[in-house]
Amino acid sequence: MPINVMTGKWTRLIKVNAWIILHHVGVNAVPGRHYFDAVNSYHKSKGWGMIGYNWFIETCPLNSSIRIEDLKTVQDFIDVGIIKKGRPENMVGAHTFQQLMNWRSIGICLAGHLDIQEPTAWQQRALRLLLIDRQLEYGIRNGKVRFHDTFAHYKTCPGKNLKKTIHSHMLDRDMRYKLQNVVENDLV
Repeated sequence: MPINVMTGKWTRLIKVNAWIILHHVGVNAVPGRHYFDAVNSYHKSKGWGMIGYNWFIETCPLNSSIRIEDLKTVQDFIDVGIIKKGRPENMVGAHTFQQLMNWRSIGICLAGHLDIQEPTAWQQRALRLLLIDRQLEYGIRNGKVRFHDTFAHYKTCPGKNLKKTIHSHMLDRDMRYKLQNVVENDLV
């Protein structure tokens, strides 16, 4: 049963992950620094208990000897610290309260101010793999992967630069079927 983000108590509302909401931090990211801990601390200071997003994508690994082409899976990106797990997916989020989306979605946040900065190649690749992984896990179709400002109209989140690149990262039908085949036939 999910936990109410405001009270910390168990709630009768059932969390259903039927959507994915994309966010950005909205603060310029400096290469070579990671931001997950700062966002987690900020969200705790607001009384949310922990980071409000389920997943967080840093700009690059801290170890400069890692090559992007060597990272093939979500777990690879987790292992090098680019993708970080945030709030558990069965816990009510604290990222999009409009239309009760915290109860209905997975929140993914990218480090950086993506109205000003471009998402890094590391972030783009990590996001693509994470979207594939979460969409297959929960049966979420492309039309239910949305930008935060779809629900919070007063924001520009997740930033115009992510918006202009995201369409090339959305799964096309052929890719989805190929991935489903790989998963169903245990080819990984």
